[in-house]
Amino acid sequence: MELPYHPRTWIDRTETHRQRGYLELAIGDAYKALVLAKSIISVARRHSADIGYGMGFCIVDQGFSQLTIDQAQKLVREAHDLLRKSLVDVDCYEDAHQLRFQSEGVECATKQGAISGRGAGSFILRPYLWVDHKHLSRSNEVLIRVKDDLRDTPCTVGFSEITTTPETGSQGWDTSIDWNTPHAAPGNHENNCPDVVLGLFVARDIREGDTILVDETNISTKRVLSARDCHHCLIELPEPSADASENSLDSILCSIQASMQGSTGRCSAIYCSTKCRSAAQYSHHSVLCGKNSSWTETLRIGGKMLLQVLAYCVQHGCHPLDHPTIARLTPQYGAKRRISLLNTVQQPIEMLLQLGVDIFADQRFDTWVLVTLMARIDNNRWGKHTGDKEIAAVRSDSSWLQR
Repeated sequence: MELPYHPRTWIDRTETHRQRGYLELAIGDAYKALVLAKSIISVARRHSADIGYGMGFCIVDQGFSQLTIDQAQKLVREAHDLLRKSLVDVDCYEDAHQLRFQSEGVECATKQGAISGRGAGSFILRPYLWVDHKHLSRSNEVLIRVKDDLRDTPCTVGFSEITTTPETGSQGWDTSIDWNTPHAAPGNHENNCPDVVLGLFVARDIREGDTILVDETNISTKRVLSARDCHHCLIELPEPSADASENSLDSILCSIQASMQGSTGRCSAIYCSTKCRSAAQYSHHSVLCGKNSSWTETLRIGGKMLLQVLAYCVQHGCHPLDHPTIARLTPQYGAKRRISLLNTVQQPIEMLLQLGVDIFADQRFDTWVLVTLMARIDNNRWGKHTGDKEIAAVRSDSSWLQR
């Protein structure tokens, strides 16, 4: 993308998305244009930068003229208008109503309103035309990795075709498709043939006592983590005995922050075992450790899962749709999805900023990626309520077992 820090770039993209009917993406781009245009005015009034706005940057000259400030204010109004229209078009009437234009920028939907769901609208999720083939469906590379994971089990994954039995007219499964052949490539069947699906199948006889499947994937969270919950597997730890010393708990406390040079304290994360601690620190906790997490208290449980996945991707430098679990999942295209300014745009952007992601230049975390990522999580997650506790998780075998 040329000039990712120029509001005009995002305004033009917003209008293109609106023309194509991708209103959920228009909302994300209009919001980014708004943020950039407001930053120009803020920096200009502080007179603290020395790169020219006229060259296409959002950082402005020390001698920033009033004319340029006027131009930035015009961009604010234009982005605000596009954002409001896009919100109305997806029935986010409360969000649009709460959007207020001010001389300094805008005041967006209140957290209380968005969290309660009063400002939520909806849109129909569709495959985006520009998406790389490997991100539209599960690639052969993904299937090969899955089959390798299942090597020591009696299971395998492959394509099956829903067939109709002539005698009864009922539907059955034809598991004879060889997914290694060219005609069975995921792009040829999974997206284009609704009667051909991927699933988990038994590849050999199962004896009594055999382990059928072991899945250690763990993208899971609680709506509210207590002080004694394992931050990886979520099991509630017993209270320490009265005579237990602090050293006796060292094996289950986070070891990252305490090992940092100059650190004087510990991270609040606690684990039931060194195995859970190692798994969490490897997967996502390292980039979150020590950061202010008070703002995450307002996140819904789906938002907490999204933060966990994004943290993994930042920590490992991978595209979100290449996440080892997410790459195995599919969204439900053609389904109606809820949308609000806070939950779909503002909170994911806040997560990325907290993780140090450049939300304008790093296209791996563009709005379409976040929308697809959230759809995959929602389509494959399971959850339960235990008393006043809400738990949700996504496992890598979810999509195979649901088909």
